[in-house]
Amino acid sequence: MGRILFELSKSVFFQQKRNTFGDNLSILTLPLKQTIPNYSEWIYDWGQSQEIEIFPLTPDRFASGKSYGTSWVLLRFLKNSEEKIQYRIQKFYSKWRKRILY
Repeated sequence: MGRILFELSKSVFFQQKRNTFGDNLSILTLPLKQTIPNYSEWIYDWGQSQEIEIFPLTPDRFASGKSYGTSWVLLRFLKNSEEKIQYRIQKFYSKWRKRILY
């Protein structure tokens, strides 16, 4: 799955979308230690509360009952910011760790 998403991130389609949205668009991995019921809807709603659109790219894997693994997501920050994208992603990961991993 990682190779497919890597190729997607390098594709013309993704680059065109990235040009449209600027640095606000990223493909990220999210670690999961437990199954989250209705993962696709839950993560989208949680992202909205953080002013982020999160679209899961691997939701079926967790619907099967696996309680661990890596989820790939397409993430778009809804607010423009003067902060560098790397810093914004680090803040997102920090919130994710607090909410999900601990």
